[in-house]
Amino acid sequence: MDVIWQGNAYYMIDIFDDEIQFKANSLGLISIAQQMIYMAYNNLPKGSHVHYNEFLQKSITNIIIEKL
Repeated sequence: MDVIWQGNAYYMIDIFDDEIQFKANSLGLISIAQQMIYMAYNNLPKGSHVHYNEFLQKSITNIIIEKL
């Protein structure tokens, strides 16, 4: 799956003791939403996934979104 980011999309993920905070500008939120909609509506096999750590501006941990 090609991961497409809109223009100046920006997001970051912070991990604290008991929570994960996903922060993004409008284009970052739109980009993530489009990627999830693509995964939901296309006939991708179960287990299809994206590793988001390669796109993180502040690399904290490996973030994976997978289709079940």
